[in-house]
Amino acid sequence: MDTCNCQPQNWRSRGNAGLNLSYYRNSGNRLAYSLDLGFSTGRMGTKPVPTLLTIKERFTSFRGDVYYNIG
Repeated sequence: MDTCNCQPQNWRSRGNAGLNLSYYRNSGNRLAYSLDLGFSTGRMGTKPVPTLLTIKERFTSFRGDVYYNIG
């Protein structure tokens, strides 16, 4: 059954929280790289309106980039 979850909620139960760590380094005149590591927790709804069908999850992300200056 998919019904509205219309009970009052405090700000901590409605939002998502996260932390992102980033590292950037030049290695030479033309080359640079960066690394990002992120952690977050929160709720994701399975419908576009507030429902009882929400998923509380923890998320982890990792990203690495390499930059080359062609100018």
